[in-house]
Amino acid sequence: MKLRTRSCRTCVGPLHQVLILDYSNYNIHTSNKLEFIKNDKVTTLYLRGIVYLGGFHFTSRIIREDGQVWYHDGRETGKTCINEGYLSDMTYDQLRKCKGRTLTLAVYTQHI
Repeated sequence: MKLRTRSCRTCVGPLHQVLILDYSNYNIHTSNKLEFIKNDKVTTLYLRGIVYLGGFHFTSRIIREDGQVWYHDGRETGKTCINEGYLSDMTYDQLRKCKGRTLTLAVYTQHI
């Protein structure tokens, strides 16, 4: 896996690579961070988002760099996100399930 920062051809802003893991067919634990070693250099990716599925409807949690977790359900909350506390205070079971829905995708990226 090659992780590097490049510039957008349109706005010249930095581009950041994202790793998305599909959990839909697996009963595996997610982690708050992933570390990879390539050419004797450690690259760390941090959990930044979780997508949940249940009842033919997706919801999500967004995780900020400071660890704050925000819940979003466009159908129920519209444009509003609800603060649910800090990632460090949440157990795996609390991350795996959210309001009756099951973790389907986990989104990781480097610190931005």
